[in-house]
Amino acid sequence: MSSRGKKPSAKFYEPQQRPDHEAVQRRVVEGVRASAANARSLASLRSTRPVTPLDSSRGLFGASRRSSSSERPPSAFPIGRKQFLSDLPTTLDHDGFGGSGSDDTASARPYSSTLAPSRRASEESHRKMPRPPQQETPTSVRPRRATIDVGSMRNANHDGAGAAVNESDSASKAAIAARRLSNEEEVASGRIMPTPPPGPAPTRPFSSSRPSSARRGGSGGVARRHASRSSSADTQRVSTAQHASSEAWAEVESIVSTLGITAGVDTLELGHNCDRLGEIISSKNPLTSQRKKNVVLRNLYQLLEMSDCRLLIKVIRVVLLVDAKPREATLTNASKLLFKLSRDEANDKIIAEEKVFQMLLNILGTSLSNLDALGKAFVYCCGTFKNITAEEQIQAQLANNNGVEVMADFIERVKNCSGMAQRGNVLIQLTAALRNLSAHGQVRQQCCSSGMIPRLCDILREFHEEEDLVLNISRIFSKLSLHSNCRGVMSLSDEITACIFDLLMEYKSKMSIAVRLLFTLGNLTAGDETNRERLFVASGELSSIFDLIGEYTEARLAKPNEDQTEMEDTLVKLIRVLANLCIHPEIGPIVAASDRIESLIRLLDFSQEGDMSQELVLNIVGALNNISFYRQTKNYVLDRRSEIAERIVSLLRDENMDVVIETARVFGNFSQEPEIRRLLRRTRGDELLVLLLQHENREVVFTACGILMNLMADDDEREVLKRTDGVQSLSEVLARSGPADWQLAGMICKTLWNFSEGVAASKHSSTEACFGAETAEDLMDTLSELLEQETVMINSDEESYRLWETEFQGVASHLLSRMRQRSSNP
Repeated sequence: MSSRGKKPSAKFYEPQQRPDHEAVQRRVVEGVRASAANARSLASLRSTRPVTPLDSSRGLFGASRRSSSSERPPSAFPIGRKQFLSDLPTTLDHDGFGGSGSDDTASARPYSSTLAPSRRASEESHRKMPRPPQQETPTSVRPRRATIDVGSMRNANHDGAGAAVNESDSASKAAIAARRLSNEEEVASGRIMPTPPPGPAPTRPFSSSRPSSARRGGSGGVARRHASRSSSADTQRVSTAQHASSEAWAEVESIVSTLGITAGVDTLELGHNCDRLGEIISSKNPLTSQRKKNVVLRNLYQLLEMSDCRLLIKVIRVVLLVDAKPREATLTNASKLLFKLSRDEANDKIIAEEKVFQMLLNILGTSLSNLDALGKAFVYCCGTFKNITAEEQIQAQLANNNGVEVMADFIERVKNCSGMAQRGNVLIQLTAALRNLSAHGQVRQQCCSSGMIPRLCDILREFHEEEDLVLNISRIFSKLSLHSNCRGVMSLSDEITACIFDLLMEYKSKMSIAVRLLFTLGNLTAGDETNRERLFVASGELSSIFDLIGEYTEARLAKPNEDQTEMEDTLVKLIRVLANLCIHPEIGPIVAASDRIESLIRLLDFSQEGDMSQELVLNIVGALNNISFYRQTKNYVLDRRSEIAERIVSLLRDENMDVVIETARVFGNFSQEPEIRRLLRRTRGDELLVLLLQHENREVVFTACGILMNLMADDDEREVLKRTDGVQSLSEVLARSGPADWQLAGMICKTLWNFSEGVAASKHSSTEACFGAETAEDLMDTLSELLEQETVMINSDEESYRLWETEFQGVASHLLSRMRQRSSNP
């Protein structure tokens, strides 16, 4: 492979006395030209990131794309009290018959504050505690304890009398029932003795068969005394704990009794009560049985019929607290309701204030072993994340609570859970949320530190057929690759560049995906030689890239009169990638020697006739600049330089300064040839370059100086520079830029050195005749001031002083010396 031209090992001037003055002048001119060419000819190209408007519908999936998944959960569905009640856990009533939240009876009485204890609990109490002797009853039928249902008592007629039970009576009976429930459960757990029925107190029969060791006060008796004391302490602790539990349950019961829906109900008060209930459940753990949990859940579920967003969020928070390990149905219903609320943008502020993100992170971090069954719950949970992460406040909340790390761990679990239903759909929603979050600076940093980037790359390999998923990750990468720290992490992997390019070839006809993958590749290759080499190999040594350029060019030219904004944007990103690859010293010559870059010239021709985006023209010219840098035997661009120059010379007058800069760079490479200099003179491009010296953009001035330096090889061009006040402009720019930009100051001195070649000619017998008397005096004063080494050392830092030495001092001192030697006023 060819190699880029290297800078001369020695400086372009000789610091010692030179016997052959003319030979030194020739070496200086050649060195200046070579230095300018190497300094600014190659440049990576910039481009704008593709932007996609947010989905205002806030559904799960975009309507324009399809997934390979056979079933997708709907975005619209009924969710409320009925759906939650249908999944209420089953308990047993006092007679041993099954009772469930899904039966008709349960649905008819949602306000019940208690349920009867189960037979199993009663049987366990009989096994754990001695049963006292029972008094004989006239009948063999055991009385059954009635179940109290507050909701039924409010509406039912007892004994056909039609007497309605008022609310105060209901509350009293509910409290009695709650205390009865508490006592029965304490008996069932063995913590207290059951209350015997009325009758004579049983007497313990005397036994004389006590062991002799006890009668003699032996070790057995001592052990029993110690055990008795220990049992007494245990009983005391149990009694204390039981008392606290009873008090906590009484608090719960008092709050639960207020969670009714009545006319004129105050949603703020209901929300406050939900918060209190959640605090008690979290701190005191009063729900010691499933029946107690069901009591709370039934009363909470009735609030789901209301439409107040804040209240519904508070209800869901308490529902998730009731069960420390929520079941699949609870998680799914809770996620569905939160998703439904998140679809309304008006709820975003409330969702942020209520810190819903914490509930969602807890759902993602659930430790249930059977994750396979939670697919739908995770879909709606991640869908909620997707909807709410467009809000900046929520982005900050997630960033401050390590939300990305939780998501990264969740992705790893999902990736390893191959049996999970809806696995692809879960990842689609989660990556859509990450797409929103990746614009936040702190989140980007967490993406780098949490291992998120390589995990996303693994997902791309496994789920490459999921179009929505590929689009989401391509959008994430396009955002992350804008930042150097993220590019550094992405560049650590040997495979990510190849992975992105393989997806590009798979989705080359999907412009929305292709444009983002190309944008990412352009960012990765803008300043990293290793990534350029990786892409060179992945693309089959550029073969696939040339194929894409040809294919997209034909598609654009086939419909010249149609708006093809998306196609042109994709071409912009693709040509930018090619231009970045040309910076590599071994890849660049390969590109320059290929006739397949003919597509660029065809597009350039089309831009002269048809309507083409300015960014596409800019990138075409930028690519031509990088390709024309390589002066080798076969360079397709240089071979056609006259043809190309004719097409682009008008761009020097473009209103877009980026276009002007890139065009000037091309002429910087082309203008070393006499025919190009004649073209510029014929089209008055040289006069335009003089005008550009007054431009406020430093790059424009620097590039114009480089071209003028080449034009000074022709004596006619020296006259143009003098006639258009170009020398005076250069002197003014030198005085103005000086210590602030030694590179630009050095470039101006190189241009003036080439101009001063005419000093020795007969028509310019002196410095004053060449530069003009006033300009010559000002220029020599400026050079003398800028060459004062002590002043420069005092006013410059280490880097600035180094640039003064390497970029300015040599050429400026030689220029000043020449001017003084030829001056008529020594």
